[in-house]
Amino acid sequence: MILLTRQGTVPPTVRLAVQTKDGTERWLSMTHISMPVGPGRNKTALVHVFRDGSREVEALGLVDGMARYLRDGARLPTLDASAHADSTGAEASLTQREIQVLRLVAEGCGTDAIADRLVVSVSTARNHIQNILEKLGVHSRMEAVMYGIRHRLITTQ
Repeated sequence: MILLTRQGTVPPTVRLAVQTKDGTERWLSMTHISMPVGPGRNKTALVHVFRDGSREVEALGLVDGMARYLRDGARLPTLDASAHADSTGAEASLTQREIQVLRLVAEGCGTDAIADRLVVSVSTARNHIQNILEKLGVHSRMEAVMYGIRHRLITTQ
């Protein structure tokens, strides 16, 4: 890494699996920042910035699993149970409009496109998406789509 820094390039972000004191595995994302230091700024310091990358690694696993599912019909990936609220009947609490919005999200539509397709304001579309995330107990659109596929709210054809 020092060689790359001396050559003027910043090393790529690295993901590391680590174990906490209680024995659970976590992922760290380590980013490197090259900063000029010293008088005249003729020396360079390499700063390592660590952050929890567990959700990022989990999301990448979901994307990979979803791609395999769509390509090969492989089993859908499952999320860590702690990542979801109690989902018993959560899909039943979605309105027909929210199911419609969820299906548009699954098609890859962004908030603006959803608003255009449903002839509503962008703010209304955003509110529908937020309500879906809360009702399903998920944190992202991708997790909502995976939930929708698993619970047959969305068909994959």
